[in-house]
Amino acid sequence: MPTRRALCRFLAAWLLLLGAGALGGAAEPQPEDREIPSDRGRFFLRDDKEYNRIVKELLDATTPLDVRVAHVGILALTGERRAVKHLVGLVTSDKEPLPLRVAVLWALAEIGDPRGIVAYQYALQKIYVKDPQWAEAKGITIQSEGGERTISLREMCEARLGRLAEPVLLKQAADQHPGLVDMLLAPLTKGITPEKPPEEDAATGRLRAALLSVAAVGDRSLTAVRALIAVLQAHDKLYPEDFKVIAVEALGSILVRRFQELKGLRAQDARLRVEDKLSDEIAVGLIQAFPVTDVPEVHEIGAEALRKAGWADRAARSLVTILKAPGLPKEVRYRSIQALAALASKEASDQLIFLLYDRDQNVRWRAAVALGTCGDKRAIPFLRELAHEEPSPDTSGMTEAQKQQAKAKAKQDAFVRLKAVAALGHLQDLSTLPDLAVALGDSDFRVRRQAALALGRFGHRMAIPALVNKGLKDPHPTVRGVAIVSLGYIGRAEGLKAVPPLLAGDKSPEVRRVAAETLARFKNPGATAALVGALRDPDLVVRECAAKAVGERIPESPRELVGLLAETIAGAKGEGRLAAIACVEADYRRVWPAKGAPRQHRSVYERLLGTPAAPLAAALIAALKDDVAAVRAAAAALLADHGWSIKSKDLLAPVAALADDPAPNVRTVAGKAKNFLNNMP
Repeated sequence: MPTRRALCRFLAAWLLLLGAGALGGAAEPQPEDREIPSDRGRFFLRDDKEYNRIVKELLDATTPLDVRVAHVGILALTGERRAVKHLVGLVTSDKEPLPLRVAVLWALAEIGDPRGIVAYQYALQKIYVKDPQWAEAKGITIQSEGGERTISLREMCEARLGRLAEPVLLKQAADQHPGLVDMLLAPLTKGITPEKPPEEDAATGRLRAALLSVAAVGDRSLTAVRALIAVLQAHDKLYPEDFKVIAVEALGSILVRRFQELKGLRAQDARLRVEDKLSDEIAVGLIQAFPVTDVPEVHEIGAEALRKAGWADRAARSLVTILKAPGLPKEVRYRSIQALAALASKEASDQLIFLLYDRDQNVRWRAAVALGTCGDKRAIPFLRELAHEEPSPDTSGMTEAQKQQAKAKAKQDAFVRLKAVAALGHLQDLSTLPDLAVALGDSDFRVRRQAALALGRFGHRMAIPALVNKGLKDPHPTVRGVAIVSLGYIGRAEGLKAVPPLLAGDKSPEVRRVAAETLARFKNPGATAALVGALRDPDLVVRECAAKAVGERIPESPRELVGLLAETIAGAKGEGRLAAIACVEADYRRVWPAKGAPRQHRSVYERLLGTPAAPLAAALIAALKDDVAAVRAAAAALLADHGWSIKSKDLLAPVAALADDPAPNVRTVAGKAKNFLNNMP
């Protein structure tokens, strides 16, 4: 695929060979008092004959590819709008080679004729549906200040589509190409109905390309802004989900940018009073979109933009007005409350507190979430009441159907309690700690788990007793795991000392993994000893986490840790023993041969590995009899290397004795040890 740089070099050579006969330069220099011609500084073809020859050779499939690419470059360099129709045809023809089509796409933007929009929409829809030919195509390489930079084909097409679409939506090209405006906007309002949901096909690709072209124009065109708002406020079934995301990202960025620009102007002159009607229209469009869409990104991105632009409180008041309307469909209520949660404005607190007592449980839990995000502590008494678990009803006299209804209601009530507990955790008021401690005894494990997480959010030592006495002893493993994580958040010794017993003996590997990851963050003696013990854990993930943490700590206290690892090697078997040997070996090979390694660190191995009777050497010699071949090989390798390093026949002899070991990797090390012995005096 030709790069812009290579293409320019080719064109320069072509111009030199062609001479002045084919291309005419600009008009002769004019005196300063005369009008400068509009084509000053441009190249142009000499006559129609030359133009026709180039187009004919370009469209001829038998013409060499490099010549065709060069012709494309000439048409781009001369800005030949007459060739746009032919160039678009090359892009949309599946018979043409892809490098040529990519070069044509680059040329269409250089020419700047809006009719090239068709080619970009075609290319993008091919890319979006992951057509193998287009999806694997490379982009172009351009020269920038930092050197060469590669732009993907998709990035190039999206940017240049917006460049061509801008004059169309600004009506600058409407007189010349009146159908182009409709071509850009009509696909966004026609062709898809709620009865026929969109699929990821060519038509959807063209729709997405049209939407991206409108988004690229942004606030430079009121038509573009209103088209984006229309997409955002349309029924969710009209477009794929990412269409709404594209629209809200574009509108949100416009709103924030314009707000910051106006803020800068006001900072320069405090007397300045400026009204931005377009920003107001965008903000109102975002607010009106909240109750009509279930796409979560619309609520999240739109609310964030409104907050940054100073519209959060006004948006909250507007949504409260909607919620007060009688006969409101439940879906609209749900979406409006979710938007209030994203806006995080206290302006909605009173209405949200009122909704905590709604008959619809889905309204109650959503209102609880929104109250947690808005930060209004007036809601605490009401959330506390909502988090309280009511006694289970007596089902002895109920029919089977009634029992099922009671069970379903209890499950829904538990979800409401869960969200109320989460909201209390977000409000970060120490007065709610007793309520969260009570929630650790809830009958639903999900509520207990959320209570454990909320207690950890406080980061306060007052939460430790509840987490230790209830959370770590909970029958459900996820609650125990979250309690461990929360104690890690708090980071106090009185809480962390309760974690090692779970690392050593919890039945759930998930809990032990969380315990290992949590203790790995704290370098106190209790955590270190527990991690060394976890090297024997039957779970691979636990062993790997423990080994990584132990290996990182050895340089800080080599004497204690290498001694603990020697005890583990002596007492463990199989994978646990192998993990301990791996920790020692990694540290040994980092320290022993290194010049300038701390003397105290090296002396640990001199003492623990100097003779067969030394603790580490004795443990490794015992490991030579392990049932796992990998253990025998690892122990033998460390003994052989150290034995040769200090010229100790006593350390090499046990390794050489494994010459008949059934495992080939062990026999290899034994042979190496035997050679060492033979080369010693």
